[in-house]
Amino acid sequence: MKLIFNTLLLFLFCWNLSALEIKFDGLKKLSLKDIQSITSSHDINQIDLNELQLDDIIKDLYQSDLIYDVSLTILNDRAIIEIIESKIIENIFINGNISLKNDIIIDNLNSKINNPLIKKNIAHDISLVKKIYSSLGYTNVDINIVSESYSEDRVNLIFNISEGKISKIIDIKFI
Repeated sequence: MKLIFNTLLLFLFCWNLSALEIKFDGLKKLSLKDIQSITSSHDINQIDLNELQLDDIIKDLYQSDLIYDVSLTILNDRAIIEIIESKIIENIFINGNISLKNDIIIDNLNSKINNPLIKKNIAHDISLVKKIYSSLGYTNVDINIVSESYSEDRVNLIFNISEGKISKIIDIKFI
């Protein structure tokens, strides 16, 4: 019985590590050489990649600033990796700010004109703008970021800010 269980476990393990052929979709600006340089840990031209190697490749692609998003589909013995390349920021617009000048906000952003649009930079920028407003007494600031397609590979980044009301201390009582 133990031999049958071990044989079955070995079969499932080997089946899970079956060889996969890899195919990339969505490449416009990047070439396969670029993808290979991003995923230097494994050869993407290797015909028989296993799922562990494929997992490493996906992780490398996610960490690259050149790639905005990655999705994986496995059909039969073929792994299809759909890549959405990062677009370049053409302009940054700030809407709804009354208390601050646009330049103060734009100069402090991680997202910059003519740089790639990066998800982690956007999250950092939202937090940073909220901290700037918080230092002025605005505690209920709402920030919505929209990307507007400028061309096939460029976007405008639009910050829509709702400042709300400034918080004020009216009375302090000492007991």
